[in-house]
Amino acid sequence: MDYSASLHYLESLGGELRPRAKYDLNQVRILLTALGSPERRFPALHIAGTNGKGSTAAYCERGLRAAGYRTGLFTSPHLERVNERIQVAGRPIPDDDFACHCTTVVGAGRSLVERGDLPQMPSYFETLTGLGFLYFAAQKIEIGVIEVGLGGRLDATNTVVPIVSVITPVGLDHEQYLGPTLTAIAAEKAGILRPAVPCIMAQQPEAAAQVIRQKALELGAPLRPIAWPPASPVGGGRYQVTLDWQNEPVKLVPALRGRHQALNAAVAAAGLDELTRRGFAIGPDALRSGLTLAEWPGRLECWQCPASLADKSRAGMASHAAPVSSARTVWLDGAHNPAAAQTLADFLSEAEMPNPVLIFGCMRDKAADEIMAILAPRISSLIVTAPQNPRAASPEQLSALARPLGLEVQTAPDFPAAMRLAAATPAGLPWLISGSLFLVGEARTWLASHGGRLV
Repeated sequence: MDYSASLHYLESLGGELRPRAKYDLNQVRILLTALGSPERRFPALHIAGTNGKGSTAAYCERGLRAAGYRTGLFTSPHLERVNERIQVAGRPIPDDDFACHCTTVVGAGRSLVERGDLPQMPSYFETLTGLGFLYFAAQKIEIGVIEVGLGGRLDATNTVVPIVSVITPVGLDHEQYLGPTLTAIAAEKAGILRPAVPCIMAQQPEAAAQVIRQKALELGAPLRPIAWPPASPVGGGRYQVTLDWQNEPVKLVPALRGRHQALNAAVAAAGLDELTRRGFAIGPDALRSGLTLAEWPGRLECWQCPASLADKSRAGMASHAAPVSSARTVWLDGAHNPAAAQTLADFLSEAEMPNPVLIFGCMRDKAADEIMAILAPRISSLIVTAPQNPRAASPEQLSALARPLGLEVQTAPDFPAAMRLAAATPAGLPWLISGSLFLVGEARTWLASHGGRLV
């Protein structure tokens, strides 16, 4: 298959999760064995959690790269191109390599199904996991930073050989798959722990922490709890933090915005510190580089939208609509569960800016009513829309959920239409695009193509 055919095949598999499918690690283990067990050809730092695991992975990978190691980074979901999920030395997998390894994985899956070794073809995420691990092995990475896709215990990434495990903050999300309570979800996250392998645990709600502590005790996995470090605002949504690095305090300003990044940075620093105890040479300069240069798009990301861009977005609107007289600040954040929404609301409450216009879209299986209720006191008005995803909630559904919040609500069938409505809002109000990483991905593409710039 070429690259286009590979993408078409993946799309034919449906979403990340196959409805009503029974997931276990046996299927992906059979697939990986047929591929030559690529997951065993590199050590891994394995990261689970509800929120913050992507940021933590970005910090760790950048720190390891700054220390001179050839890194692999496996994350999900992607924002604009699927290649983003699989990176070596900070670069997404090239299209030709993606197609080559996808062809290998699909061919192995078909052979296994024909022989009766697998009951069905590997899922979307299983295919990408096999593809990513094959690429990492071929590229001879020295360490993989691997983010769990969903849960942990039964996630396809839970086949790697971790030398350090990390669990970021646990909250309610994907309850239909992971369970309805914090304890049930924490048990799934704790499924990545391994005997005698150290685990870094971010500060947790006590119900989640208790489950993780018990699992670590059962396995003899040394557990290192990390509390919120001291943090103070320095402007632009960023915070200076004081971290413990090998028993010495280190002050720095993480690259990513939001007070919550203080905890993510502390967890990443602890993960890198554990790696030094396992033979990795990571000095304080590499730590600083990792935390101050890391990039993680779509999470409290700020764009400047020129007046001309806003004007273009108004094409087709009624001529009497209010003119756009100034540039706009556009914030992107993929807050897709109540805990992430609360983090975003906290950021907005501390930010020195007017309450933004919220452009919101999310998937049907998300707690949209809770998310919008959390954000409602921090926004000026609401535009609901639908990302280009078959699982997206309709604007009409979201509008009905938002109506009791007492907000001014407008509906748009898609993102470009939402931007046309946003362009008519009062000048000086920033725009906030949130609710789904799928929507944020569309927004990034749209902004870049219309002359917007990152700030």
